[in-house]
Amino acid sequence: MTQKAVSSLARGMAKQVYIGCYRALQFAGITPRPRWLLVFAHARSGSSLLTHILASNPRILAWGEVRWTYRTCADFLASELYSRKMAGKLFRPFDYITDKINQNALTPDLELFDSTDIDIILLTRDPARAASSLLAMSDSYQAGVDKAWVMDYFLQRYPYLARFGTEHQHSRRIWISYESLLNDTDAVLNTLAQFLSLSSPLSERYPTHQFTGMRGDPSPKIWAGRIEASQRPLRSDLTTDELKDLASAGKACEDQLRHLSYQHYSSEP
Repeated sequence: MTQKAVSSLARGMAKQVYIGCYRALQFAGITPRPRWLLVFAHARSGSSLLTHILASNPRILAWGEVRWTYRTCADFLASELYSRKMAGKLFRPFDYITDKINQNALTPDLELFDSTDIDIILLTRDPARAASSLLAMSDSYQAGVDKAWVMDYFLQRYPYLARFGTEHQHSRRIWISYESLLNDTDAVLNTLAQFLSLSSPLSERYPTHQFTGMRGDPSPKIWAGRIEASQRPLRSDLTTDELKDLASAGKACEDQLRHLSYQHYSSEP
């Protein structure tokens, strides 16, 4: 057996030992079972900012954008193990384990998230500004994302998020907008803290982490350690028809998410 195979076997055994110990501690009531808190959003919606704010609360474990594909219930435990390992908090009790999901492919079966053990934050942004920001980021970091890809992404992502307005009634869901997070910060964070039954408040100021700039937003703005209300101007290369298509997709999503009992949405730019 090669050294690589031995190392792989050892890692697999260590993982199974950890899972066994962790489940035993949960069964004994020593380590309470945390709930899942998932941020369903889209690119350039402020999901990295929101994740940093959530991670600043001592009862919430977050490791940025984990990029885990959730196909079965076993993937939740695997994702939790990854976040705990990366954060160096394997057995520390938390009320919530958090991940942010910006891609349809990472959640191929939304029925998996129709659970009373899962709380969901739906986060959206004005479509034209989100698309402009994604194009600008691609230019800045040479991400190789062109306008056709961006349009296709948003025209698929908004209808996907809209499904949470009428489907999957067992999970607890709240909808907020990036605009309301910027312009009505205290009210939004108070609503979120109430929704999550947190004993300590959420703050617009947050510490940076090892995952900052790596797992999510790579721009310098995320390193500010607080909410900054400035936004990029709209891109001039988005045509009138493209702006109309984006607005239509965003409006249809908004109309569905307004059915949620918890919401904090503002369309102010």
